[in-house]
Amino acid sequence: MNAKHSIFAELKRRNVLRAAALYAGAVWALAQPEPWSRKARQDPAFQDFAQRIGMVAYWKKFGWPDLCKPAPEKGPDGFVCQ
Repeated sequence: MNAKHSIFAELKRRNVLRAAALYAGAVWALAQPEPWSRKARQDPAFQDFAQRIGMVAYWKKFGWPDLCKPAPEKGPDGFVCQ
């Protein structure tokens, strides 16, 4: 078995792929312009979540989504969302 397949098998065994899929689903859901997702984006915990999973770094590098924008007054990684 080559290293690529053994690494994939190990990730699968550890449920890393399931976790990645859940994060992707959560990120997609939070990007929707629905009232419930707006409320979630405006929750202070969303700031930490977005930074922890790398969304803020991604936005800084590739551009901010329509529903969020940087807020330098909140710090170097601060942002606000609608």
